[in-house]
Amino acid sequence: MKSPPREGELGDIRAYFNRFGKLLLIPNVMDAFLYTRLAAAARLRDARRILDMGAGRGVLARRILKDSPPRLQQLVLTEASDRLAAALRRRFAHEPRVTVTVVDDDRPLPFPDASLDRFVCCFVLEILSEEMRHAALDDAFRLLGEGGLFCALAVTDAHDTIARMVGGGVRLLQRIDPWLALGARSVDLAGRLEADARWRIVTCETPRSTGCNTQVIVACRR
Repeated sequence: MKSPPREGELGDIRAYFNRFGKLLLIPNVMDAFLYTRLAAAARLRDARRILDMGAGRGVLARRILKDSPPRLQQLVLTEASDRLAAALRRRFAHEPRVTVTVVDDDRPLPFPDASLDRFVCCFVLEILSEEMRHAALDDAFRLLGEGGLFCALAVTDAHDTIARMVGGGVRLLQRIDPWLALGARSVDLAGRLEADARWRIVTCETPRSTGCNTQVIVACRR
């Protein structure tokens, strides 16, 4: 009998997405309009250097490369799953602006300070421990230049009947087998950023996608 995943343990995250990463296609399709909203709110077309933390199957990366003008110089894709990282390398082998990096421990991301215009994080914070969430925001602040944008999609608490029902179903699945949802939890990213003097929130929306409440957040590095 396999042990349940522990919230935020990198080894468990890697094992989970090595096993179930192909299934990301389903939520990627259902959440397509959320990626469109984030890309517009974050003005990704205007960025020269972008990091996508937890790039998954590369759905946002494909959108960025398709929509970006020639000013885009570098797109860094990070992944905990070596299988997803290998698939990303194959998918973008023809694109010299793309770099794929496997995150193999909890050290800061290995990129120069103030080297990015955008730090993007889609449906990742929910599966991280509190300590790793803090580390992700620290990484974002360090890597972004002044005026750079932290851009995220994150499932948040539900306030309507349908979303509460969906959230209840997810919690039921977690009790049946914690691996089914990797211990994912809703996060109040807006509240976290408002309480952090390093950030100024530019955009905060909470559209509902397939019954889940998702925060679309863009925050500027002060």
